[in-house]
Amino acid sequence: MKTKYVPILSVTIVLFVFSCNELTMCGEKKMSIKKQAFGKTDDGKSVDSYTLTNAHGLKTEIITFGGIVTSLQVPDRNGKFAD
Repeated sequence: MKTKYVPILSVTIVLFVFSCNELTMCGEKKMSIKKQAFGKTDDGKSVDSYTLTNAHGLKTEIITFGGIVTSLQVPDRNGKFAD
């Protein structure tokens, strides 16, 4: 992983965490960050996937290989969530 892509992951995490007034809760809904294995690069380095969910239900998945956003679930004008 090149270090120049790390700020993308950091900014995304900050935006999700501070989309609510409190750090861990917004009303009754909790925010979460989950880490799971995504795979390996050609040279054998492990790549992880982080799933960030905020208190409003927004969800994004980001891999540590360049800070790539692999999924972004947001509501449309009718409140239906889609990627």
